[in-house]
Amino acid sequence: MLETFSKVLSLSAPKFEVAGAHLKRDATVQLIEVCKALICCLKAQSVSIDELPNLPDERLPRTMRLIQNRHIDIQNHVATIVSGTGLATASWVCEFSDARTAMEGKVRCINRQSKLVNWRVAARRYWPIMIETYEWLSPLTSQLQEEAEQALQEQQVRPPTA
Repeated sequence: MLETFSKVLSLSAPKFEVAGAHLKRDATVQLIEVCKALICCLKAQSVSIDELPNLPDERLPRTMRLIQNRHIDIQNHVATIVSGTGLATASWVCEFSDARTAMEGKVRCINRQSKLVNWRVAARRYWPIMIETYEWLSPLTSQLQEEAEQALQEQQVRPPTA
């Protein structure tokens, strides 16, 4: 009887340790997918922003819409990573949260400057500042993806903790 009761209690999904956070398998798989999407967005965003200074004026509005939409995607991916870890206190969770805060502050600065000067000038002058945060976030995201993938691979070798 006690053995059956013990099995019922242990039926909750096993958890994987991913860089100090304990995540269920589904959350770990989702984390990997979000990391992949974030890395792709960060690379594309950096390329687009690098092109801004030399971009002809007629292409700037379309490019800025793409940059702004991609930035929203980046913000959403970072928010998903932070919220998907629950109450984890791992240092990388704080780093992603800090990156989100830094990006929000830079966007506010860009928006303020756009009101003071021509938006084209502000875009070319201030969006490149965002690349600093993207360059900081990219290796962190790659490392997190690798650790999550490793946690899933290790699950096949040994059972995860309940």
